[in-house]
Amino acid sequence: MVSGSVPAVTPAAFKLGDGRSVTVAERLGVGEHATVYRGWTEDAYKLRRPVALKVFNNAPLDGDALAKLARVIRHSAYINHPNIADTQGMGVGENGVPFVVTQLVSGASLAVFAQAYAAVGRRIPTDLALFIAIEVAEGLLAARHVPTPDGSVLGITHHDLSPRQVLLSWEGEVKVTDFGVRMALPSGSGVRDLQRMTRRVTYLSPEEMSGARGDARSDVFALGVLMFEILRGPRFPPNAREMDLLKFAKDGYIHTGITDPILSSEIGAVLLRATQVDPAERYLHAGVLAYDLRKIVLGMGVGDGRAFLRRALGEMSEGLYSTRENAVSAEGAPHDDVPIRDSLFEEKEPTERVSVADIMLAESGEVPVSSKREKL
Repeated sequence: MVSGSVPAVTPAAFKLGDGRSVTVAERLGVGEHATVYRGWTEDAYKLRRPVALKVFNNAPLDGDALAKLARVIRHSAYINHPNIADTQGMGVGENGVPFVVTQLVSGASLAVFAQAYAAVGRRIPTDLALFIAIEVAEGLLAARHVPTPDGSVLGITHHDLSPRQVLLSWEGEVKVTDFGVRMALPSGSGVRDLQRMTRRVTYLSPEEMSGARGDARSDVFALGVLMFEILRGPRFPPNAREMDLLKFAKDGYIHTGITDPILSSEIGAVLLRATQVDPAERYLHAGVLAYDLRKIVLGMGVGDGRAFLRRALGEMSEGLYSTRENAVSAEGAPHDDVPIRDSLFEEKEPTERVSVADIMLAESGEVPVSSKREKL
């Protein structure tokens, strides 16, 4: 198996040690770094628990690379927060390829969710988009302050935040996954690796593009771009060349189209501060960003958005929205035949939006959803 390839044959079970094993039920998707399966763990006493199994798409790692990956996974296992998918175990398969066991989040990624809206010419409602962003920010903050058994603080940063790493459950939960994994995996130098890098630069900060490791402010930049894309549109102009994308990302450029919806001054100020080129001008960490967003959402009359996220996901699953065939897997992982720059709104520039407040009024019988529109 060559580096970056998908395992041709997946074992029916993986050993975790101490009498525990992971049984594979079905493949959920093939992502940039791993193939994801639905499965369950079972211990010596036959206790079973549903999990997600991620088998990394790389050739067997050498000792140093495996130790680096194990350290990242071990650190992520310390995180216990409702906005982060739990890490439950790690091992190495018989073929020498590492795998990690995480909490199974049944639902869809933010990438799939946003594409479902875009497919019918709409964007995610502003208040719902802000709720998702707040939950992501809370997860990033929790990772920064996670304690270890000896009382030290790890200060974990994500380094690869994108809509594919944000999972939305049928219960209305928002969970971030894959903390630090990209930094731990060896990078390739082939054409396919360059294409993957080009696809990823949308959410990389200018300092990371310049070779710096990045810190909490780099994650803030990624979240700011993520918010920009789901609220307004693609970060980069349409039909930009690969080399242009790399330069745009290094310069911290964010494209503003004349047809993009107009946001409130409060939301615009948050986005502007989060995506400053100079890290010193950004929010110090995601917790400060979450605080500003929460004030805006409370001012809109919306507190807990989980009920509305459940409803929106339910409508998506019932076929009211549809995603492009063969574009994204069940867990939001891109397939190899997806165009290099697969932005959230690459094909359309939807402008129509229905707010959570509209949904509440419609359910109360006061006004139909279709009769009231929000202009941003």
